[in-house]
Amino acid sequence: SIASSPLAPHQIFSTGGIHYGFQFHPEADSTIVSIWERKADQAYQRSDQPKDLVATVNENMEALQATWKPVIKRWGDLVMQQLSLRPEQP
Repeated sequence: SIASSPLAPHQIFSTGGIHYGFQFHPEADSTIVSIWERKADQAYQRSDQPKDLVATVNENMEALQATWKPVIKRWGDLVMQQLSLRPEQP
């Protein structure tokens, strides 16, 4: 496990090479979170999430982007590097 939390021991994990699993959504911005809040499933409704998570995301968007943008860019660079090493397909 690359990252963990008390509720999920495998927040980020690798299965080898460029294959990673995420148990969260680094791509989620306030627009996406707003949709989640409007169309909340039972798990979200029962969670300890603040009821106005959109405001929290907006307040922290700069820090969220500063954290996740380099990680996702690096992963994308690794994917592109691996693709460039593959032989041409007929």
